[in-house]
Amino acid sequence: MSKNNPFSDIRMMKWVTRLLSFQIDGRLNNGYSFSPYLIHITPTNLCNLRCKMCGQWGETGNYSKKDSDLLNETMNIEEFERLIDDVAKFSPTIFLTGGEPFYFKDIIRLIEYIKKKNLICWVITNGTLLEKYADDIVKIGVDVLYISVDGPEHVHNEIRGIHNGYRKIASGIKKSHSGKGKI
Repeated sequence: MSKNNPFSDIRMMKWVTRLLSFQIDGRLNNGYSFSPYLIHITPTNLCNLRCKMCGQWGETGNYSKKDSDLLNETMNIEEFERLIDDVAKFSPTIFLTGGEPFYFKDIIRLIEYIKKKNLICWVITNGTLLEKYADDIVKIGVDVLYISVDGPEHVHNEIRGIHNGYRKIASGIKKSHSGKGKI
């Protein structure tokens, strides 16, 4: 371990702990890993924003220079439902992310299916389409709605590259709180 870098000891301990957990995992479960407790699903890679820092759509993001036909490819709703059927027995928390998950044409049906299987559902969104879907997600009972906000209105809008993004988020939040249920 390095005397010059006090954090190298911490990093090494984390690495060893992780390695041991993989070894223990297999031994405690007859050679198999434990069930997944968290599953991230990206219903679509498409997004309506071009955030400066985005690793997907920003200036140097993974998708910024990709073929648009490739980016439009996604699984259909029936394939997502089969996936949920396959993992439901493990009772994982499902994170829906993207791109912008509300760009997926069957997002409400997907969320309904996840909740019908009694799974916890988080939706991670930029919030610009929230107002359109607020009533549905409140009615369905999304467990957690995670909305990305980057600071005060002018800072957020500059980073997100949209002049009214902050206000769209605020309107969507108000609408989701005015319904019979609340997120």
